[in-house]
Amino acid sequence: MTAKELNSKLLEIIPETKTLFDFVTHDLEGLETGSTIVVEDVFMVYLKDSLKQNNVIALNKCRSFIEWLSDYIDDEYAGEVLVICIFEYIHYSSDRSEFLKVLGPRANKIYNSINWN
Repeated sequence: MTAKELNSKLLEIIPETKTLFDFVTHDLEGLETGSTIVVEDVFMVYLKDSLKQNNVIALNKCRSFIEWLSDYIDDEYAGEVLVICIFEYIHYSSDRSEFLKVLGPRANKIYNSINWN
């Protein structure tokens, strides 16, 4: 998978992130910007805000994106983005229990299979 494919899918699933995406990637490479940057600075910001507002519709979109990404866990690039940018953030967050509620069945299974020691 490429950054462009992953970033495009984020914008497709969560079009509300487009303004922040454009702001973050303006001086970078647009859709070709590394997905670690995009997921950390766009998706995770959106996810945190959605949790704070308890925005069920937005949280369902976040779940859909994480589940879609979980389908590609065997892809080296997508797998790294999922584990490093999303799962590690969740695992080391003081609000871990809130973030874990957003994970769907595939993502939850992957998250729980990681040896965090």
